[in-house]
Amino acid sequence: MLAHQGADVRSISNADAITQVLSPREPAKDQRFFAAVFLRLLSTVPQEIYDLDNSRRVLVTKLLGRFPEVSQALEIDNNTQGYERLHAFEAAAAAADGYLAHALAPNRSLASFEQTRQRVMRVYQNPLVVAIVVPFLPDFLSKRNIGVPLSAVHSHVVSEPRLTIPTYTDAKESLETILDDCTQYDTHYVREFFRPFFAALLDRLTTAFESSPFNQPARLSLKELGKNYPFTIPEAEVRLAFAVENEGPGMAFDVGLEIDTDDYLSLSTPSQFLDQIDSGERLEPIEFVANVATTTPTSILVACSLTWTDSDGSPRTVEDFIDLPAQPSNIPWEELKHAEPYSLEPVTKAKDLIGRSQETTLLISKLRAESVGSFCVYGQRRVGKTSVVVTLEDMPELNGITILNLETGMFIIPDARGTINNLGAIICNALIERHPKLASLTTPDFSGALAPLSGFLAAAFRLDPSLRLVVVLDEFDALPPALYRRGDISHAFFTTIRSLSARRPLGFILVGGETMAEILSTQGEMLNKFRPLRIDYLEKQSQWSDFVQLVRRPIEDWATITDEAVTMLYGMTAGNPFFTKFICTELVEEMKRRRDAFVTGAEMRRAIAVSVGHAGINNFQHFWDDGVVASSDERIDEERACRRRVMLSLGEVLRSKDRCSVENIATRASRFGLGETDVHRVLADFEKRKVLVQNNDEYSCKVRLFERWLVDEGVNALDLTLVEEESLRTKLEAEERRRVKDREISILVDTWGNYRGRQITDIRVKPWLEQFETTEEQRVVFELLKKLRFYSGGLIREKLRSGHGFVLRELAGRGVIRKAPEGRARRMTDNVLISFYGGDGKRGHTYAKMYADENNIYHGRIVAPRRLQKKIESLGDVAGVVFVDDFIGTGKTAVRSLQDYLPPLAQRLDQAQIDVFLVAISGFANAADKVSREVSPIVHRFRVSVSDPLTDADKCFGDKSAILPVPTERARAKEVIGSYGRKLFKESPFGFGNCQALVVFENTCPNNSLPILWATGSEAGWEPLFSRP
Repeated sequence: MLAHQGADVRSISNADAITQVLSPREPAKDQRFFAAVFLRLLSTVPQEIYDLDNSRRVLVTKLLGRFPEVSQALEIDNNTQGYERLHAFEAAAAAADGYLAHALAPNRSLASFEQTRQRVMRVYQNPLVVAIVVPFLPDFLSKRNIGVPLSAVHSHVVSEPRLTIPTYTDAKESLETILDDCTQYDTHYVREFFRPFFAALLDRLTTAFESSPFNQPARLSLKELGKNYPFTIPEAEVRLAFAVENEGPGMAFDVGLEIDTDDYLSLSTPSQFLDQIDSGERLEPIEFVANVATTTPTSILVACSLTWTDSDGSPRTVEDFIDLPAQPSNIPWEELKHAEPYSLEPVTKAKDLIGRSQETTLLISKLRAESVGSFCVYGQRRVGKTSVVVTLEDMPELNGITILNLETGMFIIPDARGTINNLGAIICNALIERHPKLASLTTPDFSGALAPLSGFLAAAFRLDPSLRLVVVLDEFDALPPALYRRGDISHAFFTTIRSLSARRPLGFILVGGETMAEILSTQGEMLNKFRPLRIDYLEKQSQWSDFVQLVRRPIEDWATITDEAVTMLYGMTAGNPFFTKFICTELVEEMKRRRDAFVTGAEMRRAIAVSVGHAGINNFQHFWDDGVVASSDERIDEERACRRRVMLSLGEVLRSKDRCSVENIATRASRFGLGETDVHRVLADFEKRKVLVQNNDEYSCKVRLFERWLVDEGVNALDLTLVEEESLRTKLEAEERRRVKDREISILVDTWGNYRGRQITDIRVKPWLEQFETTEEQRVVFELLKKLRFYSGGLIREKLRSGHGFVLRELAGRGVIRKAPEGRARRMTDNVLISFYGGDGKRGHTYAKMYADENNIYHGRIVAPRRLQKKIESLGDVAGVVFVDDFIGTGKTAVRSLQDYLPPLAQRLDQAQIDVFLVAISGFANAADKVSREVSPIVHRFRVSVSDPLTDADKCFGDKSAILPVPTERARAKEVIGSYGRKLFKESPFGFGNCQALVVFENTCPNNSLPILWATGSEAGWEPLFSRP
């Protein structure tokens, strides 16, 4: 060491040498390195060498000063005896090696690799290892660098199935790289410790992967979804729906589906990129939008080509023909234009009563009995009670029985006695009018009591012994409360009804809503001979066939509703007849508009979304207003207000995505002064009345349509019913206007295509939107979404055709366009090569293939950039090379890639006068100019074409923005997007290069677009709408 510093070592003793090398005059870094050398020598050099002149004592003293952390680790201080210090330092190197060996001991299974990784990273913090081992390690084994392959292996071990292949590739490459470095550095630590560790780790990694299902080939199959299409309607828009299923055992990558329908259909795009499909995954629906070009009453044979890549990179293809059947050609669309097959009014004809076979069978059997039966028919509103009793008159089984269907609206007045008078009179008059034999009878004076009806009916039965009578009193619970609450009037009223119903030829059917439960409770003794009949939702277990009839029968002559659609509908309505028909009404309107008489889950899903937007508070009000049992009208109003407050609080919890527990609902309800006891009581009542259901201490709405309305519209609608202050009402109305509705989302996403093979629906967009905290922020973001440029497969292909048009014009100017030889059908410009660039070579190759397909260029002309030179030399006659890209944001990626690929080719390209083109689907014009300026010096014949050029007007927040032209709105939007963007992508909250773009392609979202669209924020818990591959 001293000789290296220029000293005369012949005149220096060991002790002096140690003193000089470890002198404070030397740089601290050198002192620590030399001290580490001496520390290792203590354990390896014979003791007598140091004993010549007390050099060991000098060395130990110096080491104490240079390595205080080592001394602390060895438990050495100034009070430690000299020989103890010496022995401790002599053993230090072996101890450090022991710690390192333990840390690098291989585990048998990758499942416990995280323990290994932490152990290795911790050993770099051990003071003995830091002092004695680390100084002798090459830089590629530093703590920072060794963490790269370890983190890559850890990412693979914990990755989700969809990321298994890319994380494996990354981990394998990282391990192979560090092993290559180990081969070049044959030092003691590399040879004895690190190389065996990484070699064993790579072996375990590859062995585990090669024996896993992820290394197996995929087996994809294509299926149609059982839909018939309106191929008989000229220009009709059809959505051809398919499913792709991976039957395994491996994963499929770069999946693509291409179809050909000859000349029958005009496809907006003939292919879709479906990304990757896991083993066992079924991807549906995959929709191709087309218009009928040539009508046909029969099926259309569709040629399908399903392509993918296995995990080992092997290309696979399955080709098949699928027969898509046509819908009947005789559907009378013009006649159906004004038809309403799903009337929301009560039905009057027996043939139109669907789904109540159990109830009508019971009623008929009891009414036809020798002694006419009496019933109390009750249940929630809008479940079909009125329809059941009204259609009794039209039942052929009840011919010969006089049924008087009386609604309370026909005789009710606020006064109880006057109501009784009207009721008695209307019964008598109706009987006299219907039966000529009773013409001699006169209507008695009731004087506030129903008893005179008894004498009238006795006379009627004498005059007409064949008379059998059923009196139906609908909306019975709407009578003045004095007629059913305990009191003299109600006692007399029900005593008469009881007495009359005891007569063999006479029966009563009292029909009402949930308040009938109070009447039955109060007047139970008087009505003990009345059979209670609850009309409820159609239960799936026992009344499924009734529900299916309710859905299908009204349109069975001309339409088909699949089992999938029926099941989906039941899931939204829980068998409630009214809401079932409510959705079906919207469904039929959509069917008539599209002239599509075949309903699958996709069509039903759209009808449900529309129904949520068209529903009003009046459709659901009975859920909180009915069934109130109270002693006075004031108490009824108070209870109804309490219910509305609890329902409003429940809606707020559902909207917030919190657990819908009693505690969370009570917290929201406390602003109305409601305690947890009141909330618990009301929730229990809702559950008892089957408005809510409880599962695992969480509440949800039995009718999911109501729940969706409550979250989307109902919270604000209920809030407005509970406020009186004009300022608060105005605030709530403004809040409601800002809220983004389901129907708005549905309309927007219908203008987009599938993203990475998956359909984008309101169900996907809404949770993403709700990550923004306030409705005002959500509205700001939604207005930006409406300006988003979504490049579907069809639009991408159109832009690629446009880009090739630019190439052809440029080559035509030089006279170098050449058609392919005869026999190569429709293929042109076979002297043009197609290439690509960028980190995602797979996606680049996909665009290159689409470019070739759209412009009739052989796939053999698609060349990876590193193979261009060889291809040019083998062909000899090449006029142009086209690099295909999706988006130019800043131009940096294009410049960097082309500056990497083109210099080795530059001389050959210039000598052969080969033009080089960059064709992008979309991008900023100024960025394209930058690419042209910086690449042209390399290749003189270089041009850039952007099929859909963007300007500063296409940036969200610039002064020239056409997306947000109003300065105040632009400033607010920038504030909102910036606050979330900084959490997701701190360096570029408005997109890479501050591009502020709103651009999405069917298979990726450029990082130049706003990060709120594509970024995954693990710390922020952010789920992107368009996750990048």
